[in-house]
Amino acid sequence: MHERLPLTTDREIHAERKIFGLALPAVLLAIACLIAFLNKAYTIDDPPFLLEARQILETPPSALVLYAFVGRRLEEQIKDGISAG
Repeated sequence: MHERLPLTTDREIHAERKIFGLALPAVLLAIACLIAFLNKAYTIDDPPFLLEARQILETPPSALVLYAFVGRRLEEQIKDGISAG
């Protein structure tokens, strides 16, 4: 009869250990870079919102009225465009 081969050979085990050994520094570097953001509610799209909030705080109230008016007009145009189409 034929001899049964082991499920994993020594060569495969050595290759797996070598791959793990090569990937380990990259994994540790990624963890080291991201550890500063642990337990912080900060996502990739936060900077634009934070900049917008800062601009609103620094802008005089008269300009805010203008922004509100332009925003309202833009919203009406979008709604008209959707309902007409």
